[in-house]
Amino acid sequence: MFTVLTVENWPQVAEDVMAKEPMAWVFFATFIVITAFFVLNLLIGVIVSAMEAEVNAARWEEDQALELEQHTAVMNEIRALNEKIDRLAAALPASADPARAAPGDAPQAASADAARGGLATEPEAVDPGDPPEEELCSCRRDP
Repeated sequence: MFTVLTVENWPQVAEDVMAKEPMAWVFFATFIVITAFFVLNLLIGVIVSAMEAEVNAARWEEDQALELEQHTAVMNEIRALNEKIDRLAAALPASADPARAAPGDAPQAASADAARGGLATEPEAVDPGDPPEEELCSCRRDP
């Protein structure tokens, strides 16, 4: 069977068998077609798999290089932002930054309220980015 599978000297094997069984040609023709189909598919599969592995390896290396470049850019941006934050924090006066104020220092507005003996009566500060109360509800109101 291996001799027929490799198609090496198979006509001699076929002639010997067909001398005893004249319809053996059906077996040989079918066997050669089917085995050639499977062997060819296996060969093509191995070749395609090897080529795909090479392409994936090259893409992986490119992806790693790109990822390293992006990581370096992000880290540089973070360092630059940290430096800006440090410069801005250093530029703030000590009284404007409660975290940097001395423990005995109090803001002037709080001292004035304490001197008056009352609480601050100023309205609560509203963030300009907050939507008005009418926009908070998405339901429709009839007039």
